[in-house]
Amino acid sequence: MRWFTELMARAGKVGKRTAYVRISELHIRQSKDGTWTEALGSGDIDYPRLVKLLRDRSVRPLLVLEQAVEKESPTTMTALEVATEAVARAATTSTW
Repeated sequence: MRWFTELMARAGKVGKRTAYVRISELHIRQSKDGTWTEALGSGDIDYPRLVKLLRDRSVRPLLVLEQAVEKESPTTMTALEVATEAVARAATTSTW
């Protein structure tokens, strides 16, 4: 999250509002202890905080749900199960 806040602070040189209104798409995935997880959920990225920050600035980007897989990533679900869970979580959570 700090990277996003720092990026927006640097963008503030041209006007913070200008930087935020240019956000049209947000690719989301999750990691836990620095390793990409197979599905969205709790982890290293504080999505509720990010969503609040964007909503406070009236930013409503298109969400792109990504599955990032590394050698260390868990593999307990099929790709279809991962996609189904990600869409359900994004659609039903009050933070989006």
